[in-house]
Amino acid sequence: MAISIGLRGLCRRFGDQTALAPLDLDIRAGEFFTLLGSSGSGKSTLLKLIGGFDQPSAGTVSFDGTDVTRLPANRRQCNTVFQDLALFPHMSVEQNVAYGLRVRRESRADCAQKVAEALKLVALEGYQRRAITALSGGQRQRVALARSLVMEPGILLLDEPLTGLDERLRQQMRDEFGRLHRKTGATFVLVTHNQDEAMSLSDRMGIMHHGRLEQVGTPFEILHRPANEFVARFVGLESILTPERVMRDGERLAVMIAGQRFDLADYREAALPGKIALRSDRIRIVADPGGGGLSGLVTALQFRGLHYECSLDLRGAGHVTAIIPSVEMPRTISPGSEVGVILADGALVPVMEQAKETA
Repeated sequence: MAISIGLRGLCRRFGDQTALAPLDLDIRAGEFFTLLGSSGSGKSTLLKLIGGFDQPSAGTVSFDGTDVTRLPANRRQCNTVFQDLALFPHMSVEQNVAYGLRVRRESRADCAQKVAEALKLVALEGYQRRAITALSGGQRQRVALARSLVMEPGILLLDEPLTGLDERLRQQMRDEFGRLHRKTGATFVLVTHNQDEAMSLSDRMGIMHHGRLEQVGTPFEILHRPANEFVARFVGLESILTPERVMRDGERLAVMIAGQRFDLADYREAALPGKIALRSDRIRIVADPGGGGLSGLVTALQFRGLHYECSLDLRGAGHVTAIIPSVEMPRTISPGSEVGVILADGALVPVMEQAKETA
């Protein structure tokens, strides 16, 4: 059964250093929630506090409304898949998966049945007798998952479990996590620094920075309404401009960039954004400097296979990066070219740091 998680005033200090600033957070039962942040942001510290591997300096942790703050890890209804997997190399796959069940003193018959079911869940049927040392990286990941899932946890904590895998295997295991979440219905909490993992798997996600929770929301909300410049850059919105003017026009937002007006429809927030991020995939360029909405100078051009990464100096506005599909890239353009810059629908993303309204 899935379990909800409630955190109230939770913080962790080590002497004068604050690893986790006080925060409140609710994770719904059955939700796939991701803590996204760079190294040292506090995400693993928060996961340890949820799992009972560390004690908070202040605040509480509750599962389904019951305070579990002082309960040790082995008495909480959650299991953890660690970054290093923590498998026993001298044991077989079956022995690794059954370890927790045997500690719980379940019968041999029940252990065998549950192990078989867990291995089927992670597509490792028939691997019971294999040695851990004879498995590939992806298979070891599946064994670690099976060892956690066999305990039927209400909460599964995933502490950067895909670190160190090659890109193809990361994508494969990412899909595996999504499938297992749908199959088990448990509450999943993933810690990662990889935005692709967070965006593709999460029902909701929390962006962490310097021990603080900067923003919580769905991937769509965070991508389209980042709370501040840090969040915008962390989710890939690197091209950020300060508009000359910010205006409200009913339910539309209007901004002035390089002397030109751009409208953003369906803007309902009370606060006005202080900055605007440009989505790199919604910027197009044309060889004629007068043929686009803005004019720019190509400062760098990198071929990336399926697309070009084009750095642009927008006259009077700032520097942005455009991702141009290879088939759409004008062949006459090179570094130093003057070009027209077209902003497609959805190119402008308000960064929700408050600005003063201007007439």
